[in-house]
Amino acid sequence: MCYTNSAICCKTFRFVSAELYNGCSKKFNITRKRYNSDGELVDDAKCLVINVRPGWKKGTKVSFVNEGDEAPNTIPADLVFVIQEKENSDPGYVREGNNLIYTYRLSLSDALTDHNALQIPTLDQRVISLACPEVVSPFYEKIILGNTYFACCVQLVSLLYGV
Repeated sequence: MCYTNSAICCKTFRFVSAELYNGCSKKFNITRKRYNSDGELVDDAKCLVINVRPGWKKGTKVSFVNEGDEAPNTIPADLVFVIQEKENSDPGYVREGNNLIYTYRLSLSDALTDHNALQIPTLDQRVISLACPEVVSPFYEKIILGNTYFACCVQLVSLLYGV
């Protein structure tokens, strides 16, 4: 008897930036067709878990081999989930390519005076104290070295005048 492979079933699964940065586990239920002991196709529910490792990027694929529907003379399909990042999921942060931009709003009076330190929240629940002794102008940028996101980029901090 000849068995053929079913088509791969591909779905997207969205995560917030902090979940991709820190890693997490997501459980979800699927319903698929399976043969019971009598040889009849019935709906079967199963709980699957995606264990996101810290630093995963959007586009990462997670496969569950042979977890799709069963059918006569076929091997069950593989379920493939493509990791996507939810847009605007973390307040203050915007993604530009591999870089994560944080916008810190300053009043005009604060922008024209010396600052002791700005408190910048990170995705792993830390707060970075950023020394900013200089007077800042609109669209001033400061790069924080050594604080990477997805291991290959630097965090940029934009300081803008706020109202």
